[in-house]
Amino acid sequence: MTDEALLAELPPELLRDVLVRAGAWAKKDFVLGKNMAILNDEPVYSARSVCRAWHATLTGNHVNMAALLETVRGSPERLRRTGGGTGRSIVRLLLDWPTHAPHADDDDALVMAAIGGHEAIVRLLLEWPQHAPRADCKDGDALVYAAEGGHEAVVRLLLEWPQHAPRADCKDGYALVYAAEGGHEAVVRLLLEWPQHAPRADCLDGGALVRAAYSGNEAIVRLLLEWPQHAPRADCDDGAALVQAAYSGNEAIVRLLLEWPQHAPRADCGDGAALVQAAYSGNEAIVRLLLEWPQHAPRADCLDGKALVEAAYSGNEAIVRLLLEWPQHAPRADCQDGKALVRAAYSGNEAIVRLLLEWPQHAPRADCQDGKALVAAARSGKVAAVRLLLEWPQHAPRADCGDGAALVQAAYSGNEAIVRLLLEWPQHAPRADCLDGKALVEAAYSGNEAIVRLLLEWPQHAPRADCQDGTALVWAAYSGNEAIVRLLLEWPQHAPRADCQDGKALVAAARIGKVAAVRLLLEWPQHAPRADCQDGEALVAAARSGKVAAVRLLLEWPQHAPRADCQDGEALVQAAEGGKAVVLQLLQEFM
Repeated sequence: MTDEALLAELPPELLRDVLVRAGAWAKKDFVLGKNMAILNDEPVYSARSVCRAWHATLTGNHVNMAALLETVRGSPERLRRTGGGTGRSIVRLLLDWPTHAPHADDDDALVMAAIGGHEAIVRLLLEWPQHAPRADCKDGDALVYAAEGGHEAVVRLLLEWPQHAPRADCKDGYALVYAAEGGHEAVVRLLLEWPQHAPRADCLDGGALVRAAYSGNEAIVRLLLEWPQHAPRADCDDGAALVQAAYSGNEAIVRLLLEWPQHAPRADCGDGAALVQAAYSGNEAIVRLLLEWPQHAPRADCLDGKALVEAAYSGNEAIVRLLLEWPQHAPRADCQDGKALVRAAYSGNEAIVRLLLEWPQHAPRADCQDGKALVAAARSGKVAAVRLLLEWPQHAPRADCGDGAALVQAAYSGNEAIVRLLLEWPQHAPRADCLDGKALVEAAYSGNEAIVRLLLEWPQHAPRADCQDGTALVWAAYSGNEAIVRLLLEWPQHAPRADCQDGKALVAAARIGKVAAVRLLLEWPQHAPRADCQDGEALVAAARSGKVAAVRLLLEWPQHAPRADCQDGEALVQAAEGGKAVVLQLLQEFM
């Protein structure tokens, strides 16, 4: 392959980074804008123009491309990028470059090649006659990451390297731990069998066993436990392997650990942590296995009923019932002040909510924690659960509990049915303007026009459209909902000023580039915000986000347009740092 063809394979971003990191231009001066701009009386070339020139030159005269590369001091960055997998031929081309070639001993290049499992590139770097990297550079990072990816050939190559090979147990055995977690049995065995400095099978307090149990690899778990030297204890780290196996739902590994003849973990290790994790993951078989274990079974109510709470949250009715019916030490249905009920309501599982409320012993109150279950159900948009709680014959929560918190959460989640249900509830309905109109603000933020209108039109205690100094308008602008912005501004009573909070709505709309909302605010006939409000903050926000249309609209506004260099050039700085080329060029045109 010719040199020019090889160069054509390199991505444009690679050359850009080479130029910056090599010091051809300082990073603060490497702006993306016109092909050439003047900054501090010095020419500044843009990455866009450089990359465009690069490809144009390749299709023309490759000698020109070579000349461009030769102007750059040798940088390891281009080598790192290609070490990640662009190809052995390109790495060789860079290392062979006649002038300013990068050194092969850039450690990151070797590590990147090892991560990608590119054996040929790893070998090429290690064999390079000048400045070859050490195989154990960075305390064996290349080995660790090759093991994590399961790249057996690269692992073997590094371990067998004649000079400065990494120790197989480098970093206290992290290569073994990562290989076990990834389920790479061949790499695990290779490391354990290495004749020099093999990692202990129980390194890092059995970390490899714990991670293998977490990833559900029974073969590696058994391999580690049966290793003839320094095998990890099955109960290492207070039974962490058992807990992780229960969390991942691997019944075979849970049983294997519990039945291990030496140092088996207690089924109730960690005060029942394995039971809690099994309940959380919804694995009924493991929950039952742990509860029925003949020795040291966990209590069903361990950790103050946490297993019940987690099962309720994950929506597993069978596990909830199993725990509540357990003959010994069953958890109370109202444990932790009704937390299981709250979590079930949040997940919207009506069957579990009903099961808990109807439990014959120690059922939770429907209004526990000041109606938190109702608030949780409203937030998750579960109409049936909300109605069930409100209609419960004993200790039903007030519809206005928490000063209307359920209404606010329903408005936030955009559930009009729940909002209407709460407002129409015959007893203790929340005020539509509760918490100083917070429900209106949340509905405007979530962009639900129907709920905004419903609240404003409510016949009793409707919130003011300008509540909280126009915060609903600001959030509607931020979410880019032009219809809600217009609805609020046109409201016949107590409409918010378009320039409320010193033009904060304009800034919010400009930040997300909603040109229609920006224009609507600027053109509003009464109290329109100045385009340069807050010393041009709307322009800065639009430039930071790269919203070209909004930037242009503000700069071209006929009255009080912001200066392109407002705030001491902050818009320029933000556009440059964010790589917003078109915005930067536009700002420069207005200076």
